Amino acid sequence: MELRNVLLVIIALPVGILFLTGYTSILAGSFIWHSFACASFVKFGKTRRFRLIYAAISTVVIVLAMISIFTCIFIGSMIPFDTQPTLATLFATAGYLGLGASLMAGMTLFTFMLVQMGVAASTFILHMFRSQTHKGYFVFGTIQKTLSPIALILSCIIVGLSALYGLRDPRIVEYEVWPPASTSNSVTVAHLTDLHFGAVRNRAWVETIVRKVNEANPDYVFITGDTIDNDVTAFKEIVPTLSDLTAIASSKVYAISGNHDSSDLDEWEAELTAVGVQCLRNTAKVVGPLSLIGVDSLSSHSTDSPPGNMTEALTQFAALPNVADRPGVLLMHQPDDDEMAKADMNPYVNLILAGHTHGGQMWPITAIVAMQFDRIVGAYDLMFGTKLIIGQGTGTWGPPMRLGTNNEIGIVTIHY
Repeated sequence: MELRNVLLVIIALPVGILFLTGYTSILAGSFIWHSFACASFVKFGKTRRFRLIYAAISTVVIVLAMISIFTCIFIGSMIPFDTQPTLATLFATAGYLGLGASLMAGMTLFTFMLVQMGVAASTFILHMFRSQTHKGYFVFGTIQKTLSPIALILSCIIVGLSALYGLRDPRIVEYEVWPPASTSNSVTVAHLTDLHFGAVRNRAWVETIVRKVNEANPDYVFITGDTIDNDVTAFKEIVPTLSDLTAIASSKVYAISGNHDSSDLDEWEAELTAVGVQCLRNTAKVVGPLSLIGVDSLSSHSTDSPPGNMTEALTQFAALPNVADRPGVLLMHQPDDDEMAKADMNPYVNLILAGHTHGGQMWPITAIVAMQFDRIVGAYDLMFGTKLIIGQGTGTWGPPMRLGTNNEIGIVTIHY
């Protein structure tokens, strides 16, 4: 065995220990807290004091677990991806999986805790009014002993499924768009969004994306933002993989920026341009049978990168020759209602492709995203007839986990 492989195994062991310790401790600590909270309002004398000590110990365990998880993430971010990509991926993936697992396990147990306390308290009060307090204690204990193991098992299942869905290959989702006065002619577009190239979504994963897109054999490939995750160095190492896209050879791959790309838009554009991707920044151009509009991210991670300018892009779109004779396609990252309305009022913008939301990615974040955006995934018809398609994200941000959503490559057939 080569020395390099031996070193990788030696270093992988503490990574695995950190992850397993972190997740197991989170699960155990949350479970203890779950049991404690459900019973602490009942005066059990010494038993209650024992539960308080138990809860204090579990709190310390949870704190140590979170330290181990964030240690993995920190180490992963400090390892130079250009020289040690395997180690960077190992630490980052373990850390982010632990973070996602702790969130989902904690929320599952917390939800069960609320249900358990509500049911148990109601039963206890009912028996108390019937002067059968001892039966209330008995029913309370029975409910606690029954629901607590169920909550623990369910949290493990949810975490496992979330990791499975988050790490598996993107599925192909097909859409069809029929602009007014369209004929039997059509063009197919592969829609990629939220790729998040980095230590977690590494070169091997991007190679899978490229292979699946090539198998679909689209006429064009459109990328609607967040090609970078957090590490520009990792992005620069991974982005050459896109040169294997079949559409690159005929200059048919176009991209716009997302909020994660905005930390250094000039470098983002230079790296993509170097591999043959054409970047659209608040502009419009004729692309075969289409009129293509591209808008920068509407929000930015850097004060040096101004937000996208929809008005400027639509002005350039209106100046294109024979704009009424071709389907108009707008690429934007965030599905912002006000900005989309500007495009929807233009009769020649027939399709908007967007991303950013990840479809919520995983519970309970799904509910938070739904409060921020009226539309978070799938196809919609806007007020004046423009079709909107929001991708769930080809990759993931943060934990490589999904629940109720999927990694997705959109294949859109546009008739004209």
